[in-house]
Amino acid sequence: MSCPAPTEIYASKPAPLIHGLRSAGGRFCDSRTLLLVDESSQIGVRAMHALLTEVKRTNASVLFLGDRAQTLAVPAGSGIDLVARTIEAAGISKIVRQSDPERRLMVEQLAKGDVASAMETMASRGQIVEADGQAATVKAAVDNLFVQRAAAPYKSHLLVCKSNATRLALDAEVRRRLRFDGVLTGEDVSINAVTPSGRRYRLSLAKGDRIRFGIRCQIGDQAVINGTTGVVKDIVAEDEGHALIVANVNGRELLFSSRDVVDDQDRVRLATDYASTVWSSQGLTSDTAIIVADASFNRRDTYVALSRAKERSVLCLDARAASFAVRAETGFDRAASDISVEERREHLVQQMSKWRVKSSTLDFVASASQHAPIDRERQTSVELSL
Repeated sequence: MSCPAPTEIYASKPAPLIHGLRSAGGRFCDSRTLLLVDESSQIGVRAMHALLTEVKRTNASVLFLGDRAQTLAVPAGSGIDLVARTIEAAGISKIVRQSDPERRLMVEQLAKGDVASAMETMASRGQIVEADGQAATVKAAVDNLFVQRAAAPYKSHLLVCKSNATRLALDAEVRRRLRFDGVLTGEDVSINAVTPSGRRYRLSLAKGDRIRFGIRCQIGDQAVINGTTGVVKDIVAEDEGHALIVANVNGRELLFSSRDVVDDQDRVRLATDYASTVWSSQGLTSDTAIIVADASFNRRDTYVALSRAKERSVLCLDARAASFAVRAETGFDRAASDISVEERREHLVQQMSKWRVKSSTLDFVASASQHAPIDRERQTSVELSL
């Protein structure tokens, strides 16, 4: 008896996935269906509830793959944590991405929260670079990226940072180098765009630019999902801060307007594709990674950023900012020149070792149940919070 070919629906969020399942005629997702949901640590509680409701409605099965030590879901609550509390979760401890035993050990240390040992390993390998100021740090990171590219042009190289603001600065510096090297040609065209966090900025694009779609959209007969990348082949300015773009996307030449890549608030969700935030880099694998790290990094960010590369990771740090932070803790009577490299590293390790958690209502209910007897006023308050 022949079996139908499996149907593949790619989506970066549960809502588009559910929409895709329902639009498949109600026959794809049934009691014989197994859904594989990767990077499930990025799913919030509400989205997880919607997905599991659909699974229950169709009597399907679902397998969640994810690492709860990575960065948390942007929405409130951690869906995968609630699932793990309800059913028995299987753990995979063997690391295969890093073949070098010392690098593998470093990633294992980070997974356990031993940031200090991992940083010692990187320092001993000369993989921590300090620069004087934010602009110099961005330049140092891009310098390292281009050195790695030149040494291994056929390998993959990641440029990672924490914030969208730093990502924009890194992208701008990469574009400056590409323009100098002749990779980018023609005049820049500016588009009114926004970052994933909603910050408005002027996106500059030219022929040769790598671009990333930040939203699911339909271009002609081509469905483009969030995270799809392409290369600009031609671009012409339109009115109202938009542009008409010809790009090579997944081997196809697509013609579209930036008006086709807008969210429900008519904001353009298109970006250059040179640097990634820590959150966006989850699930990616590269041969090398250059990371711009700062005091905003926590243990989850550090683990994700330093586990992307198979062969080599380089941390670029703003020594001026780190020295200022040390002075703020120990006293401003000390000059910045008096702050040693060891003090800056110790401060960074302390910041990178912080463990961020997201609580659910169940945490508060469990905590409240431990304190008996409980008065009726507080009990009512707990019940209402549910």
